[in-house]
Amino acid sequence: MTIAIIFLIASLQFGIICQKFFYSQEELKNWWTDLEFASRLTLFSEEQKANFDSWQKYGWLALACYNTGVAVLAASLATLLSPLPSEHGAVAYTKSASALLMAAGAIAVVVYGVVTVFQVKKMGNSS
Repeated sequence: MTIAIIFLIASLQFGIICQKFFYSQEELKNWWTDLEFASRLTLFSEEQKANFDSWQKYGWLALACYNTGVAVLAASLATLLSPLPSEHGAVAYTKSASALLMAAGAIAVVVYGVVTVFQVKKMGNSS
């Protein structure tokens, strides 16, 4: 579970870092006077493009860490739910069913995470 927590915290950190790189041209107009904005438009455009690329990179890292953290958390919960050798009967069956459902959930999260990460990465490469 510690590894899952590390990945989930890393996803938050990457998400926070990523926010500072995402802004619009309209926001730039609000930050600068009209004269300053007009004289630096080319510089602002180049800087915004570089910042957008950074936003995509950190956003992708946040998504990858989040999906990995959730998958590791689900796998660790499946391990914790598995019945002990001393448990028998309804308790063992219930815990086994719960562990199998959680393991299936972990596999689903991994598959969804891999597909999503590659879709986002592909979108970033097309720009």
